Amino acid sequence: MQTVHSVKLRCIGVVLASLAGCGGIPVATGSISGRSAPDTVLSSPGRWKETSLHSFNYADGAYNLYAGLVFDGAGNLYGTSQSGGNYGCNIRESCGVVFELTHAANGTWKEKVLHTFFSNDSLGFFPRAGLIVDANGNLYGTTSSGGPYCSGSVGCGVVFELSPNSGEWTEKVLYGFKGVTDGSGPEGALTFDAAGNLYGTTVAGGDADDGTIFELIRQTNGSWVKRTLHSLTRDEGAGPESKLVFDNAGNLYGTADFEGAYRSCGGYGCGTAFQLRPGTNGIWSLKVLHSFGKGIDGAYPVSGLSIDSAGNLFGVTDQGGPHTAALQQPCFAYGCGTVFELMRQKTGKWTERTIHDFGKGTDGNLPRGDLIRDDSGALYGTAVFGGLYGAGNAFRLIRGSDNKWEEQVLHNFGKGKDGANPYSGMIFDQAHNLYGTTAYGGSYRAGTCSKSHGCGTIFEITPEP
Repeated sequence: MQTVHSVKLRCIGVVLASLAGCGGIPVATGSISGRSAPDTVLSSPGRWKETSLHSFNYADGAYNLYAGLVFDGAGNLYGTSQSGGNYGCNIRESCGVVFELTHAANGTWKEKVLHTFFSNDSLGFFPRAGLIVDANGNLYGTTSSGGPYCSGSVGCGVVFELSPNSGEWTEKVLYGFKGVTDGSGPEGALTFDAAGNLYGTTVAGGDADDGTIFELIRQTNGSWVKRTLHSLTRDEGAGPESKLVFDNAGNLYGTADFEGAYRSCGGYGCGTAFQLRPGTNGIWSLKVLHSFGKGIDGAYPVSGLSIDSAGNLFGVTDQGGPHTAALQQPCFAYGCGTVFELMRQKTGKWTERTIHDFGKGTDGNLPRGDLIRDDSGALYGTAVFGGLYGAGNAFRLIRGSDNKWEEQVLHNFGKGKDGANPYSGMIFDQAHNLYGTTAYGGSYRAGTCSKSHGCGTIFEITPEP
């Protein structure tokens, strides 16, 4: 019998009109490999140009609320959309797809659906997280529902692999969650370690039904063995859906959407940032680095964390902060969102500080995607709403000599058919261009896509000389 965390239950099927107080909407950028460079020195151009590379038409993907993109070594882009495809999974939406975007010699891009999910698919359905890719071009991802133990049902979910094979793709279930103590609902992108093992989170399940952190260990015979590294408790946080990140010492870092030390945010807690440290006996121990919800420090840290060379961590909260209204788009229940830094102290403690508050005019609000950084230390991300047209923006934060951060808006979405509401973060290519997705908008506005002025886009943002 599957279980669903009580906070998550009230967030299932959430749409734009009812996001208030619902931090459980995941995002992920996937890993950066091949053409991509996560730490690339970038010049400081004053102007940026946005280009739509593809508009979804529902059959080839739709409403990419959560998952970002990933490059392979040849420069092809891969991603998932939770909705879209030809098979229905409830009365409103279809089950989602895995897609590829290839770059032609003439500069155009062509999209191809690699896998269409369906309600009784062994791979599950509703892929709410992005993909990662290994050196051989194999893709790894998760679905948040269905699978061998919850076929056709919301909950459980799967970790899967898609492998290229003579122009086709071979699918494989690496692990199917049972929806109980082993975890349920993997909604964040996966992470590799140096040995090729996979790490991830589930939003529910575990000993207290507050979510889990797990590892999948690759065996010499090609099979995978799953083990739970930690089951979260209420004080540690609940509903983790972020991608995990390693430091040089092998510690893992992530966020949990809800709970923590403070009972603000409607009594569910405003979330935590945590560290998971491996022990010599194979047991991992969790340490809460910061509990959100004390004052105006932010609420609902849904993104993964970005780590700099000094071991400091950066992330976003999709609500919280001092601002509760923007000029173009009202914010939600607990503020317009923040960008935060967690600084490692010599004493072993961590200090959190807010480096940007959203909702000050047209700077954007409701940031949800993972941040990326270049070697100059600048941070890049997206906000779902706000901006000049109310449909979100892409932004950059630059640290000044006084240690204050300044936001530069790279593009305001929602003017014309450029896309709207970028929920996921962005990735770099080696030429320092940025790539991401929008959940709505685009040039295809017929049929099912007409209700939302388009089913979303894949975009590129390039610095102008």
